[in-house]
Amino acid sequence: MSKFHRFSIGSSEVVVLSDGNTAFPGPFLMIGVDENEQLEACRKHQLDHAAVESNMNCVYVNLNGNRILFDTGAGSTLPGCGQIFEAMDSAGISPSEIDYVVHTHLHLDHVGSNVDSSGKPAFPNARYLLGETEWAFWSDEENLARLDRAEFWKLPDFEPAMAATARTSVLAIREHFDTFPDDAEPLPGVRAIPAFGHTPGHLAYELDLGTETLFITGDLVLSPFHIDHARWFPAVDLDPEQAVASRAKVFNAAADKGALVSGYHLPFPGIGRLSRGDDGWNWVDEFAMSTP
Repeated sequence: MSKFHRFSIGSSEVVVLSDGNTAFPGPFLMIGVDENEQLEACRKHQLDHAAVESNMNCVYVNLNGNRILFDTGAGSTLPGCGQIFEAMDSAGISPSEIDYVVHTHLHLDHVGSNVDSSGKPAFPNARYLLGETEWAFWSDEENLARLDRAEFWKLPDFEPAMAATARTSVLAIREHFDTFPDDAEPLPGVRAIPAFGHTPGHLAYELDLGTETLFITGDLVLSPFHIDHARWFPAVDLDPEQAVASRAKVFNAAADKGALVSGYHLPFPGIGRLSRGDDGWNWVDEFAMSTP
């Protein structure tokens, strides 16, 4: 069943669109963590340690007259995904209405629905926006060749697919992409925050919704236990130390502001608030309902 969650803040409309969910083994998401601690973390959040659920929460925002979609989901690149267009239809949002697709980074589970089955832009009237550091990495054919050989993350089951998706879902429509400085305000009310580490140019975004602030956090966490434990990280963080520092920077800012936070891989709809804790942060869901 397609899922969406709509809410309004002032004159801004926000809709979380589910692209579905997939699962990863617990050890893949908790590198270097004792197995007993892993099991306890999964029990706390009612997660299956053998197959930890990972959601794909894309966020649509109608802000200052711009209809913006943050990331496009995994599409057909991962099992259990590819539901964003059904969710959009259920929410009454047409792909042709989107003015801007704004990416946090270019991993395959964030760009998987950039193009349609014919390889054309799935959001035909949109400009696709991305920070310049991330673009520089993924548009470099030498880097893609190294991904084909699994030389960056050392993940042969993932890296060749990352490179293939970058070629088909990003570079094939490069004339539809615009880049911006990593700390810029690419659109009115949307401020980019360098949050490198997960990928070389991973970004978070701070949205000024008038009476509220919303942080789009991309892959700063891949599961709720990364909120509880500030230094835990997954195998897909290219530079774990930098990724952990980026998480702390963005999460502390969100906590100190009492802002809304969107977690891409958190249980749907993945909207909540943070407060500082002893070893990480405390998370409070903003919405109890996880159905349309």
